[in-house]
Amino acid sequence: MRSFTDIFIKHPVLAVVVNLVILLVGWRALTTLPVQQYPKIESSSVVITTVYYGASAETVRGFLTTPIERVVSAISGVDYIESTSRAGLSTVTVRMRLNHSSTAALAEVTARLQQVRSELPAEAEPPVIEVQRADRPYASFYLSFTSTERSVPAVTDWLSRTLQPQLATLTGVQRVTIEGGRQVAMRVWIDPDPSPRSTSRPATCTPRCGATTTSPPSARPRATSCRSTCSRTPTCAPPTSSRT
Repeated sequence: MRSFTDIFIKHPVLAVVVNLVILLVGWRALTTLPVQQYPKIESSSVVITTVYYGASAETVRGFLTTPIERVVSAISGVDYIESTSRAGLSTVTVRMRLNHSSTAALAEVTARLQQVRSELPAEAEPPVIEVQRADRPYASFYLSFTSTERSVPAVTDWLSRTLQPQLATLTGVQRVTIEGGRQVAMRVWIDPDPSPRSTSRPATCTPRCGATTTSPPSARPRATSCRSTCSRTPTCAPPTSSRT
């Protein structure tokens, strides 16, 4: 019985031709095979930052973070949402699905925030939207500032008014943030005197509070948060009567 290999043994030219055909087909397949060392994968997230000077973490959570989370969760391509509420600052991070267009996500988030802008407090600054992409890393550069003559709030105020706008205008700079700063805030407790002659009323103090906030022409304008709340203290509690 003749085996399959006997054909190539008796016909060496046929064996050479078959090997050449296999070699050429393999070489052709190797050159046309689409191989990517770094495949194109778009992984992006949208960060929404809103500043509300003078507000507590609970107020920021209720009046800023919750409405923003509600509107951005309805856009397409959202994987999950993270949020952080601190005193005077709300940060909402929207993680998009893999290979979802960051440009489309930015447009949808901007449109949604315009719809909910009327629900946010008027004293809060407009939300700042930033797109972060994992496939396009960026370099960070840190500058440290110390002063023996100025306090931390004074240094923070100088950085936000003078240095931060100048650094933001440099070529190639995406954003400039202040880490570890301390904003100046003032809380006024009003005497709950119900007499008509009393001038310490929220309606009277709020316009004066806003009028005292001034900025030089070259400085960045600062927002003033004036809120009249009644905390649960003995002076704010309504009068009660008891019978024995």
